[in-house]
Order: sequence, then structure tokens, then C-alpha cells
Amino acid sequence: MTAPLQLTSSVQIDPRVIQSLSRTAATQLLLIAEELPRLLAAPSMRAACNRAAQGIPGVTGRALYNRVRRFARTHDPLDLVDRRDSSKLWTATVRPVGLPAAFREFYRGLREKHQRVATMAHAELIEIWRSHYDVSGKYYDKIPGYDRWPEASPTTGMPVGWSYDSLQRSVPEHPWDTAAARQGLAAASGYRPPVRTTRVGLRIGERVEFDDHQFDTKVHFAGQSRAMRPVCFGGVDGLSSFVSLAVRPTLWDDAAEQKRTLTEFQFRCFVLWWLSEHGYRNDEAGTTLFTERGTAVIRADFEARLRAFTGGRVRVSAGSMFSESAHPGQYAPRGKGNFRHKAAIEGFWSILENVLDRLPGRMGSNQRLNGPAELHGREMVLAKTLDLARTLPPALAEQLMFPVLPFGTFSKLTYAALDAVLADQDHDLEGWEDLGFVRMEWRSDAGSHLWLPQQALTQLPDAERMALASRISSEEGLTRCVRLSRRDVWESHKGQLTQLAPSALCRLMDPEDAIEVTVTRQSLVEFQDTARFGPGTFRFLAQSRQRELHPGDKFAAFFNPLTPRWLQLVDSKGAPVALLESWEAPSRNDLDGIKRQMGKQAAWEADRKVRLAGRHFDEAEQRAHLAEHNRLVAEAAGKGQGVRGKEAEALARRAAEVGRAMLPAEDVEVAEVIDERITMERQAEETLEPDEVIQLRAES
Repeated sequence: MTAPLQLTSSVQIDPRVIQSLSRTAATQLLLIAEELPRLLAAPSMRAACNRAAQGIPGVTGRALYNRVRRFARTHDPLDLVDRRDSSKLWTATVRPVGLPAAFREFYRGLREKHQRVATMAHAELIEIWRSHYDVSGKYYDKIPGYDRWPEASPTTGMPVGWSYDSLQRSVPEHPWDTAAARQGLAAASGYRPPVRTTRVGLRIGERVEFDDHQFDTKVHFAGQSRAMRPVCFGGVDGLSSFVSLAVRPTLWDDAAEQKRTLTEFQFRCFVLWWLSEHGYRNDEAGTTLFTERGTAVIRADFEARLRAFTGGRVRVSAGSMFSESAHPGQYAPRGKGNFRHKAAIEGFWSILENVLDRLPGRMGSNQRLNGPAELHGREMVLAKTLDLARTLPPALAEQLMFPVLPFGTFSKLTYAALDAVLADQDHDLEGWEDLGFVRMEWRSDAGSHLWLPQQALTQLPDAERMALASRISSEEGLTRCVRLSRRDVWESHKGQLTQLAPSALCRLMDPEDAIEVTVTRQSLVEFQDTARFGPGTFRFLAQSRQRELHPGDKFAAFFNPLTPRWLQLVDSKGAPVALLESWEAPSRNDLDGIKRQMGKQAAWEADRKVRLAGRHFDEAEQRAHLAEHNRLVAEAAGKGQGVRGKEAEALARRAAEVGRAMLPAEDVEVAEVIDERITMERQAEETLEPDEVIQLRAES
């Protein structure tokens, strides 16, 4: 059959549709087409269908009546067919020839202009047909696809094929068209053919994806007047799917009545922390950092500093933006990043939230659609509890319990959940087997729950090892192949990466990130900035081998709160001056920590004592000479009765020499007098009686 099958004066069916039917369905359609004019004109359609069904194999009178009645309402030939016998009709693109292609596109446009339901588009079409005007007042002198104005069908009161059901079947919607027209290209991107990729071929650290995330839980941060959703930055390695997080609270500014959340400065700190803690590939493959264009963005100047410092090994890929309109009639959107550019980290947020979904204060994945209604009550109870806490003494206020988690507890639970995910071997990460990220395990018998790695077998004595190996190979259920965890893969490959030195901070941070610091009288550098660095006071020992640091000295400094051990001081030109180490404050019950700090304090003081002694070495010599001189004098006084002749003279001379060494140059004359006195006493020595005592008097 090549010519269209004429069903009624205005309805035809394409022969290709008939050819796509099964043999049974095609035979039924042809027989029904022969009877259709009589059935439509019969006084009693039900009785006529019962008689006609007797000559149509496989069709009952009731089924035939339902099909003809539906066709009379829609004028859709496919309503005469039993589609259960022809599955091709469910996806067939061939449509009745009664609706011109231009009209179908016109109706699609009407449907896309209505944001909610297609029934309103159909109502507007009928209004255009009746009045020649659409809802915006535009005049139509012809309907696209029709040479003359369509006439009404006596059955439906509207042009043939224009019923709502018929148009929904004849003019199908593609989800991409609908999403692009109603929402934009970003929403429509989920309905285009995806570009699939694999991790096979990647090297460790070659691809790192960054993103920021707002948790679906409300927590309370000390000192805040309300519960807020905590936030974090995350980074994931493309090969191992190893993830690191930096969780921070969202603070509410009561004065400005706005929240303070993540900033680009904090993201720069996270990127530098990743490169310092984990490292980058220092080879031809290098490391590419995949970011968004929102908060977790690497600007051109930061990218240039990273590229220059690493010799081009670290590169940045920011991904595309959905910033174009879907068609010329749309206005340009604000712009939205393509989350598929960094699908690994975007997908990880769902995994992490699933682990944390038992926590109190959950908001739901979409608070408007599936958020718990009781969250409102929790926030009201929290507000009353905070009001009560302000009226109580601090000791009692600390004992109050809140209906939401404190931020500290939430942070610990989040990092614990992260560790659990990284250690989990029960995952379905793509490419794991192809990369060889699996290992064999064995057990001694089928009833044992203890599985051991193959290395444990090699460590057994030879006889026991051979017996176990023979048994394992001959019996089933004693070996299994398990996937390595994310952490296993990361730990075994991270040695290939090069870490940034702490001193690189001043060369990579933005100049505007510097803060001004002053050396205190206690030789410390102290500063606070809750908004940028978090709560608390940060202290560093002002000590450097490169330069002497004095109390009152002022410097610009770079500080990364994610690596709080180091503070980089720079001069007015940005050149590095000193790298200071943090001055810790251990807990009062941490005796080992206190001893370490006391040891550092003693080492600092010992160094200064050595230099102090060097500057006062002459005073130390004088003190030593004074002590020696007085000792000799006391010795002479004690032994005077037994000292005679040359022995007494030698003792007196030694005391004189020690005394002379103590004297400055201008007091040489005093030494001369002492010598003269000693000489005179020597001359009178022979006149002394044995029982007389030698007396040395100090001349005033």
C-alpha cells in the first residue's frame, strides 16, 4: 500500500503507519475502515458495532464501540488500533497526514509559551481560531500550515484533529524543548545526550575538583542568636575519589541582618592547603584544578601565580557557564555554572548527606517540597532556650540542652562520616576493576568471618603456608575479591605528588589577603579575625634565624587558617621576612602539651641568655676574678701562722695579680701601690716572730 487510506472525508492515515502494525492489528484496521462510515452514521452506534464485530477477527462489539467512539471524538486514526499488538506505535514518529508540520510547530510554540499546563495552550489555540487574536492581542489572518481558515468538524465543533487529546498525541513534547523554552539551557542540559568519560588513564593528582556546599542541617554556633546551615569546601581527586573537607559555620550578623558565609579568600586558603597537604604532580601531566565560577572560583591573577610558581604544572579549568538564552526571544539569564564539569565532587555531596541524614535539624533536600514541618518548632524552642541562657549564671547556662546540634559536634560527626565513606569498600566507583584497584582475601575455613589479605599467607611458616594454600585452592568460599577503598588507593599513590612549602604562602596569596601585625613585648605576634579566620586568638613566636625581631616591629603577614602552624611575615615590598611557628595553648589537663610548651619557652630563654652572657662577658670575668682574689686572701688569712718566707711572698703576689686583673686600665696605680706594699713587707719579713700573723690590709 502506497496511497493514504481514506477513513472519512477529512481523515486519512499514512500507509507507513499501517505497515508498522502487526499483521493482526493491520487486518483489524482495514476491516474497521470499511465499516467506519456506516458505523458513524448508524442511529445506534453500539448496535452497529456489535453486528460489525462479528466479521472482524479478535475484536468484540464492546471494544469496537469504544474505538469508534474515541475516534469520533479525536479524529485520530490510531484510536481505531489495538496498540497492545503493535509496540512500535508507542515510539513511532510517523503521524497522521491531517495535521501540517507547520501547524504542529505552531502549536508547540503555543504550548512552550505557557509555563504550567498544556490545557491553557489548547484554550488559546481555540481562541485564535474563533477570534483571530491570541491572548497578547496579536492578529492572525491565517493559521500556519493551512491554506484557508480551518473549518469546524460537525462532531467536535472544532477543526479536525484539534481536540486536546488528539493534539497531545499528534504533537509530542520533547523534554529538552520544554525545559529550554520554559526554564533555559541550564535546565534543558539534562535532556541532551551525555558525554561519558572514564577515570581509566588518569594519574593520581592529575585531576582535582573543588566545590562549596551548604549542608541540609541547621546547627547552632556559640554566641549566635539562631540556628544556621553550616557550609564547607571540598576537593576530590579524580583517580581515587579521595575527598578532603573544610567545614565552617555560617554566621548571622544581627546588626546587618544578613548571614556571613564562605568567601573567595577562604577558598584560596583551601586550595593552598590542598597543595600543601596533598601536593600536585610535578611532571608533564601536571595537575588541573576544576572549579566553578561562583564562590569556589580561581581568578586569573591567582591562577597566574599558581602557574608561575609551579612552572606550569598547576593549571585551572573553570568550566562553562549557561549564560545564553535558549532562543532570541528570551532575555539572557544571570548565568549558572555547569555542575557536570565537576561531577565527582557534586555527586559526593549526596553520598555525604545520606550518611548524615539521621541528625536532628534536617531541612530536606528541598525545604519547600520535602522539608520536615517540625523544623519550625525546633527553631522556636532554640530561641526560647537562648533567651533563658542569657538570664542564667554561666555555670548553669552551660548545662542547658538545645534542640539542634552545636557546631562543634556537627563538625566532628561530619569528619567521622567522611572517614567512613573513604574507608568503605562497598562502593561502585567506575573503572575500579580495569585499574586493578582490587585485592584477594582468604580465610581459613568457610565458617570464619575473618578475611585476611594475601600478604598474611606469605608470612606463615612454609609448612603451614603450603597446607593452607592447597586447601584454599581446592575448596570454594575461602577466597574473595574485594574493591580497595578510596583511602587505600590514595595512600598507595600519593607519594607521587609534590607538596608546597609553607614559605610559598606569600608568593601565592592575593596581596589584599595580607594583615598587619605587631610584635608584642612578650615576643609574640597575636591577632584575631573571626569573620576571616574563625574564633579565637592566633599566636606565633616572633623568632627567626634570618632576622632579629623586636617588640614593636610592624609587618604585613599572610595567614592560612587551614594551616595554622605557620605565619609568613613580609616587608613593605612583599618580600619574605620570616616564617613564624605557632605558639600553642595546650589544655590545662594536657601535661605533655604543657611540658612541650615549657620546653619551647626554656629554649627561647636559653638562646637569649647565651647572647646576654656574651654581651656581659667582661663583667663575668671581673666577678670570677673577684671571687678568686677573695678566696686567696681568705686562704692567706687562714694559713698566716704557718706561712714563712718565700711561701708567704708567693701567696701575696698571686692575690695581687688576681686583683690587678679585676681593675680597669685607669686603676693601674692602685696595683702599683699594692706591689710596693708587698715589697716593703718582704723586707720586714725577717724581723717577724714565729707567733706573729701575716696581715694584709686593703688600702682605702
